[in-house]
Amino acid sequence: PAGVTVSSPANNSTVTSPVKYIATAGSGSCTAGVSAMGIYVNNNLAYSVQGGSLNTNLTLNPGTYYTVVQEWDNCGGSTATPTIITIPGGSTQNGVVVTSPANNSIVISPVSYTATAGTTTCPKGVAAMGIYVNSSLAYAVNGATLNTQVSVAPGTQNTVVTEWDNCGGALSTPVVITVQSPTPPTVSFVAAPLSITAGGPSTL
Repeated sequence: PAGVTVSSPANNSTVTSPVKYIATAGSGSCTAGVSAMGIYVNNNLAYSVQGGSLNTNLTLNPGTYYTVVQEWDNCGGSTATPTIITIPGGSTQNGVVVTSPANNSIVISPVSYTATAGTTTCPKGVAAMGIYVNSSLAYAVNGATLNTQVSVAPGTQNTVVTEWDNCGGALSTPVVITVQSPTPPTVSFVAAPLSITAGGPSTL
């Protein structure tokens, strides 16, 4: 039979990435058979293979895609089967969750910052995260996780952990901390020996 039969993924289905594509093709009236098959994603060829069967995985970002599985026969003909798929966003978290330091806590410098970020509105996910101390960017990192130490001056400081997504959006969580001044060192002296004769030495 002529045409392309796509057994995976189903049309108008919601799937996870990587997407499993399984398909077979027939050339119909072309006795020379099927030459090759390919997968188009939003009109761009993402994968091709020789022969009349296809079994592969495609890694795609969250979003809705118009995909087409196409066959080309050895007589110059071609047929295709469209398949629309949706890949849900990779995060159920929307915003920044700061696990350290706690808001309104008393800390010492350097301050340990641990946080994660997520977005349910941007299918492309989180691009980067950063820490502001009194409106000045003190640290930045690519990705949706943050684990670092930041030197902060003594006193009450207004800090903010921010995430920037790949769609131009940003979300922040403020964290007010009070940084204690470092405790000055203490020095104690012990004489050795404890009893010192007149004119004799002793080490402190």
